Amino acid sequence: MLNKAIANTSVDSICFDLEDSVTAAQKSSARNLVLSALEAAQESSFERCVRVNSLRTKYFSDDLAGILKSPFLQTIVMPKIESAQDLHHVASLIDKYSVAPNVQIIASLESAKAIIFAKEIAAASHKLCALLFAAEDYCANVGIQRTISRNELYFARSTTVHAAKAYGLQAIDMVCVAYKDMTVLAEEAEEGSRLGFDGKQAIHPDQIHVIQGAFGPSESEIKRAVAILEQNREAEAAGKGSFGLQGDDGTTYMIDAPMLLQAQRTIQRAQAAGRDVAWSGELL
Repeated sequence: MLNKAIANTSVDSICFDLEDSVTAAQKSSARNLVLSALEAAQESSFERCVRVNSLRTKYFSDDLAGILKSPFLQTIVMPKIESAQDLHHVASLIDKYSVAPNVQIIASLESAKAIIFAKEIAAASHKLCALLFAAEDYCANVGIQRTISRNELYFARSTTVHAAKAYGLQAIDMVCVAYKDMTVLAEEAEEGSRLGFDGKQAIHPDQIHVIQGAFGPSESEIKRAVAILEQNREAEAAGKGSFGLQGDDGTTYMIDAPMLLQAQRTIQRAQAAGRDVAWSGELL
């Protein structure tokens, strides 16, 4: 399984798990396997992450001490973070024991307390690079009954996004547990993209292309963004602060600074996804 993961070159990040997917009897052997996997993946293009057990478990200290021995570790996924103090503690241990440079933290928000203190968590440490929303643990903690509409999760998901973006972090959306239903996955991923998430967790290789399709801009979005940027360049040369852009429906839309920023972000998303973009100008 680990070898198959390492061979996957189409993903942005791979997370080796020491938490829920590992039984108590296998914790020690799992750490050794993960250390070997980190070494084997050292030349890979994807981000190398490890999810350790919660700092409130008896496995946390051994997990962290074990993986921080690896010079190939890049990011630690910390489950069940509920306060700024939690992150301060993890960050101090990274500073003390890590042999790899610049190890970052992804904080997983999994409870009502985590959502309430999302702002403080997001601001807690310069080592933090992203907030991740873990829906199943959150539902268990709050007593939420999941529905196909996902309406009951909008508040927590939106709070995660806003806390992350307020502090310059990435926001990672929840796992789609209906991993064989590509229709549900596509709907959920497209919804996450509209809410402002930067990406989504995948638990099966078949989910990857659907998720990437949802979070990457469409051809029409790229075309519109390029048109906005090109017309803006012309408007600046003519000394204009705003201009009109005709849409596919024939309606002319006023383009100003906020819409220009949206167009730039669309181009950045497209470039990050490896798409061909017919724009060579500068971006803010």
